Amino acid sequence: AVMKAVEQKEKAVSELDDMGRVVTQCKYDLDRHSVEQAFASEMLSECLRDLEEMKAAGQEAEAKARAISESAVREKDEAEADLRSIRRDLADAETNIAAIYDAVESAASYRSLTVRDAKGAIDAAEEKEEELRIIMGGLHAMARELTRVRDLDGEKVPYPVGA
Repeated sequence: AVMKAVEQKEKAVSELDDMGRVVTQCKYDLDRHSVEQAFASEMLSECLRDLEEMKAAGQEAEAKARAISESAVREKDEAEADLRSIRRDLADAETNIAAIYDAVESAASYRSLTVRDAKGAIDAAEEKEEELRIIMGGLHAMARELTRVRDLDGEKVPYPVGA
């Protein structure tokens, strides 16, 4: 019976040692899980920080994009206003150009009429000049006839040339 008791005691010590190893393994596993959990917790915190940074960066980028978009809309509106102004100026310029062309055509037409009238006046003046030359020639001839003087013997003396 003592042997049996010793045997039971050794068996109990062996089981106790086995249980100690199991407890040690469990403690080791628990410590490892605690370390893994701490690591996972740290990773999760880091991911959350990264997520918050990304969220802040996204909000900042969205604000910048909105500002750029608003600026682009303003610039587009200003460009459209400038374009409308340029179109009005162009229409005014086209109207002015048309008026200038009309004035040039009118001036050319007037010039043409004036040149034609001037040529007509010159032709008429030349005709009158020719008529006056003929009349003057006739008058000179009459004057020579009328101014012939008689010499002492009663003969006609021709009018002195150049007198």
